[in-house]
Amino acid sequence: MRPVTAGNLVGIDVSLAFARSTTTIPISWRFHKEIIPGLAAVLRWSIVHDVTVRGTSFVNPILGALYSIPLDRKRWTLGLFGGTTLPIGTGRAGDTSTVAANLAGRPARAAMDNAMFDVDFIAPMLGAGIAYVTDRITAQMELTLGEHVRVRGAADGDKARTNLTAAGHFAFFPIRELSIGAEVRYQAWLVNGSVEIGNEPAAVDNWTIGVGPRGNFRLGQRDVWVRPAISFSMSLDAPNGFAGEQYKIVQVDVPIVF
Repeated sequence: MRPVTAGNLVGIDVSLAFARSTTTIPISWRFHKEIIPGLAAVLRWSIVHDVTVRGTSFVNPILGALYSIPLDRKRWTLGLFGGTTLPIGTGRAGDTSTVAANLAGRPARAAMDNAMFDVDFIAPMLGAGIAYVTDRITAQMELTLGEHVRVRGAADGDKARTNLTAAGHFAFFPIRELSIGAEVRYQAWLVNGSVEIGNEPAAVDNWTIGVGPRGNFRLGQRDVWVRPAISFSMSLDAPNGFAGEQYKIVQVDVPIVF
């Protein structure tokens, strides 16, 4: 999920998404730079590789800003996000393997990053999240709405699409250096044409769940923290799952906060 606290962060996460017919590997980088207290610039960029079609794509980056508002003695924090994709990703019509990699990338990221894989669209988005944090538990919810507007590609496809994503997260800290968390996610194409009438109408909306541990380690005496995590995710939309593939996703995430 997206952080609610604006600060400095660099991170990488790698997913291995196993399906019936293929294995898809998205790799994502993210950078947060605090500009003024409470406000950070955000950049995310990903590459995706599909093993079966041997296709690789650099997808649309996301550029935005995160504004953090502490509430109630800092146990509650509200995070507001605004941003857009930049439609410079690869995978145009005729490049069959790269287009296939983009399509596989959506379910391989639990359909929570659809805007990045819609490479023919610019996708401005607004989101909000709220988190409750104590020494022992973390609880968080978020909601994001994106409007995908076509700027290139086939004229007979959707001119615009509206995508909604939502998620809830809960984690327990048995010790300060380790948390065990679970996450439930939902995505829906609220306005679309091709997704709904395509070969896989189950992709119109999806539920997924993820579970796994996360470490929390301070590097030396400096105020720098590394928070590595590994998780397992799967669809709750049996029997079809995402695009009929029933993806099982193992994700390794390594953010460094400073």
